Amino acid sequence: DSQTTPEPSTPTTPTEPSKGSSKRLVILLSVLAVSLAAMGYDRYVAKPAVEAAYAAILAENGKVYRTKGKTFTNKDVQKLIGKTPAKTLTDADGNTVEIYQWRAGLPIRTHDLFAIYQPKGDSLIFREGGTGNYEEILKASANMSQETTLIIPTKEDLDDYARADR
Repeated sequence: DSQTTPEPSTPTTPTEPSKGSSKRLVILLSVLAVSLAAMGYDRYVAKPAVEAAYAAILAENGKVYRTKGKTFTNKDVQKLIGKTPAKTLTDADGNTVEIYQWRAGLPIRTHDLFAIYQPKGDSLIFREGGTGNYEEILKASANMSQETTLIIPTKEDLDDYARADR
């Protein structure tokens, strides 16, 4: 007989996933879980902490300057927010800039708050503050036009200023 009979085929059964693909799945799901946790921490913990610290500084600054003879120093700011500065710089005007950092969700990223102080005797008196990367803000403002804008107040403006000063 010249024809050969084919061997009976064995029914194919679904194969179980290999151990390598299960490990990959576990690793990918772990990376996803860590990423989601980092995003949540960044959005719901770190950023609100910076905003709360900045709001507390502004509120305290307003209280202090309504009290005659009292000053708001860098030590007061540090005590108020419970942090020491991560960096201290001196700006072009001779003011001291303290940069406070809160770790963001990613280890390489931070949320920053900066406070600018004017030296007065042995103290550093709070002048202004803000949130964001101070060095980038400084760089961006240096690229702005350096033209002087002259604003001449009207008599009504001067009267308003006088009332506000009282």
